Amino acid sequence: MARRHVRLAPLLGTTVDVEVETGTRLGWSPRSARSIETGVSGELRRLEAVFNVYDPDSEISKLVKDADRHYLADGRSCPFVTQVSAELAEVLSLALDWHTCSDGLFNPLIGRIVALWQQGRQRDSVPEKGRLAKAVEEIASMPFSMEGRMVTAYNRLTGLNLNSLAKGWIVDRALESVVESAIGSTEDRAVGDGKGARSVFINAGGDIARRGVGWLDIRVEDPHRPYDNVPPLGTVRLTGGGFATSGRSRRPIEINGRLFNHLLNPRTGVAADEVAAASVMADDAATADVLATILAVSSLTGARRLTHSDLFSRRGAAAMVVGSDGSRYQNDMWQWIGATEAGP
Repeated sequence: MARRHVRLAPLLGTTVDVEVETGTRLGWSPRSARSIETGVSGELRRLEAVFNVYDPDSEISKLVKDADRHYLADGRSCPFVTQVSAELAEVLSLALDWHTCSDGLFNPLIGRIVALWQQGRQRDSVPEKGRLAKAVEEIASMPFSMEGRMVTAYNRLTGLNLNSLAKGWIVDRALESVVESAIGSTEDRAVGDGKGARSVFINAGGDIARRGVGWLDIRVEDPHRPYDNVPPLGTVRLTGGGFATSGRSRRPIEINGRLFNHLLNPRTGVAADEVAAASVMADDAATADVLATILAVSSLTGARRLTHSDLFSRRGAAAMVVGSDGSRYQNDMWQWIGATEAGP
């Protein structure tokens, strides 16, 4: 087999790796490989311009500004209604669904709580409980609804942040944009006759999506020792679909010499501290991304219970939870997929 691996320029706030596997070296076409890389990069950049909350010119930023301007204006008591792109409409609709089925553990307005913690870091002071409680109350109910591509906002959209859903969704869309032309028919992939790639996978900072034949072995990092020279907790084999890990080992919030998890519980406003990391394998990267985030912001007991709930079983999602106390827990699906685990 021949493989081509490329690391794209930073996209979505992280590095993006693309790997293409062909059936035979004779059938390998550098031009075709570059075409795949160009297609993935172009789709990532196009969708980044829709969902990047740190870009004031992105579509989501403009939506928030327009809705907030509407409600800050005097005498504006009627809802704000506007049409958005098909991409933003789809993810906003998904966000509403996830907010409901997760009982608020996924919240697309988490940006309001994030802002309080960012202010706390600047002032070197943990956010006041009263301000956190107020923010939690404000975001408990969604201030917008969707009908097709039409958004109806009933209040300000300040803090709208779809990152924990949109990143995986973007990876899925980027992969789908090149799969048909890159991989070809099922028969071509099976025999590896050089007509197309056998598989393509994208890794955007841990949000992974893969299509094709064969498999990809993913090393599950130890969140208590997140170093390259430390053995992984185990290995999971991804044939197709998505994989994601969410945890506290990256980007901590430092306040007055203390390190807090950057993952915040939208139902309490506080930094999650019982789950060190959660890994999920699902049918697509978007689902894996959201479910891993939901587990990571839960209590340890709650996370274990969730892995056996309808939230996971209906989606056939495999999950492993690593507690801050060093404990590990896998649901039945994780064991069924044949994940290997290192020693305790």
